[in-house]
Amino acid sequence: MPELAGKGGRSSEKAYKSIAGAADDITKMILTLVGNDRYVIFGHSMGALLAYETYYRLLDCHCHSPEHLFFSGRRPPEMEDKEKYTHLHDDLTFLKTVSFFGGIPEAMYEPEIMNIYLPILKADFKILGEYIFRPKLKKIQCDVTVLYGDEDSSTPGHEMEGWRAHTRKRFQMHKFQGGHFFINQEVSAIVSLIVDAAKGNEDNGEIGCHRRGGHWEHLR
Repeated sequence: MPELAGKGGRSSEKAYKSIAGAADDITKMILTLVGNDRYVIFGHSMGALLAYETYYRLLDCHCHSPEHLFFSGRRPPEMEDKEKYTHLHDDLTFLKTVSFFGGIPEAMYEPEIMNIYLPILKADFKILGEYIFRPKLKKIQCDVTVLYGDEDSSTPGHEMEGWRAHTRKRFQMHKFQGGHFFINQEVSAIVSLIVDAAKGNEDNGEIGCHRRGGHWEHLR
């Protein structure tokens, strides 16, 4: 799966300056990974927005379309709430803003931990706050599945339904118990969902499962 600059094994690299820059980088990585294989893309939270923008860049590069897109834990891109990303100047205020999404452990407030992870969080929120949605000329040409937590106030079901307007193909929604980081508790269920989608499309002659040489690209 693509690893983002400034995180994990690429922690020594500078963080992205924009969603566009991140999507450009991810596109390059996917192009080197998929070759002629069939593939699907899963993106959670900011990753869902990156998956959306990356999809169109892949097509611009004349790469074949993914067989399935999974948008998890984020409303459609035209519904971004800019006010959530405006409190970057004060650390405690910023952390309170981030806590809106849940999943911020108490250890995060320890100075040693904060010094490591706070710049990463701020970099993510900065590019999210500066993102400008631009409608695409074409709708998504593959099946789309949307996942969200029933206790995540940032992703109410009626707003997640808005992803339907972005595709011409089959559209599904799956609700899970939990908040914004429901995927941490629902790993097995989500993997099964992806595998079932892959097998279902494979039976219809539409997608190759990971075990047969295809790829799952996970953006988070």
